[in-house]
Amino acid sequence: DHAKELVVLIRPGPAVYFPGPDGRFEGLDAELLRRYAAAKKLPLRFVAVDDVESLLAALRDGEGHVGAGGLLRSPAGPEVDTTPLRWTSGYFAVELVLIYNTDGFKPANLGDLDGETVAFSDATGHAPEIEAARAALRGVRWQAYSQPSPVELIAQVSEGDLDYAIVGSLAAAITRNIYLNFDI
Repeated sequence: DHAKELVVLIRPGPAVYFPGPDGRFEGLDAELLRRYAAAKKLPLRFVAVDDVESLLAALRDGEGHVGAGGLLRSPAGPEVDTTPLRWTSGYFAVELVLIYNTDGFKPANLGDLDGETVAFSDATGHAPEIEAARAALRGVRWQAYSQPSPVELIAQVSEGDLDYAIVGSLAAAITRNIYLNFDI
C-alpha cells in the first residue's frame, strides 16, 4: 500500500528549516525532502516538532514517515525507544562547541570555566554529550533551556545576556554572519 503523502516530522534550526517569508518551510533539510517527495511523486506535509525526544517518539508511533532536523543516531536517553527506527548515514558531522560573548572573557581552556554558568538546550538531542561534559566539568554551573533551536542561545550569547553556551558546530557556523558578537 503506497502512502498518499509523505509526512515529515521536522525540528527547527538554521540549517534544517525556518519559516520563509511566505510561511513555507525553507532550509537544507526542507529542500532535500521537497526534492525527494517530488521524485516519488508524493505530496509533502511537514509537521514541526520542538524537541528530539518528542520527534522520535512520534516517529516510532507512526505519526510520520521521516524525521529530520539535526537528529543524532543515539540522541535520546533510555526513556525514548529508538529501536524500530532506521537511520541514514547522515550528510554532515556535528560536534558540540562552547561559544562565548566576544566582549567578555575568552576562556583559554575548559578549566577557565570553573565557577561560570554555561547554558545548553535540553531539546537538541545532545543529552549524552552534555552529561559527559557536566561530569567532567564539575565546577561549572549548568543552565538548561527548553528552546527547540540553538539560535536562541547563540543570540543571547551574542547580545551579552549569556556569557557561555554549548551548541552544535553547524548552528554556530551558520549563524556567524547573523550574530556577530560570539566566537567559538
